[in-house]
Amino acid sequence: MIRKKLARVCSLILAVIMLSAVFAGCSDLRTESGDGPVFASFRDIPGVTAAEIAAVEELQGSRASFNYAMLYVTNSFYDEDGVVGGFAALVCEWLAELFGIPFIPSIVEWDELIAGLEDGCLC
Repeated sequence: MIRKKLARVCSLILAVIMLSAVFAGCSDLRTESGDGPVFASFRDIPGVTAAEIAAVEELQGSRASFNYAMLYVTNSFYDEDGVVGGFAALVCEWLAELFGIPFIPSIVEWDELIAGLEDGCLC
């Protein structure tokens, strides 16, 4: 029961992330200086409902962080210091800033990724 609810909330967050990325690319949401989007929080994203805000706030209270597992490819790799770099790391920084929850990038093998997606845990 709790696992289904958590999966539903995670799906909702991913939907909000994907929709915000789509709509951010389709409209002019940049500051006057062109530095970045106007919204600094998920609450500022146009079209976000009170129920979605409540779901994110519930996750903020129940989770210390999220794992962002990727395969070792050109957009997720280890830099010279052994830290995950590339676009995946930049996305994790952006998501952490937007949602106020750390997103921890990690590089996993294909089998581990598939197993984690099937059981809902890439811990």
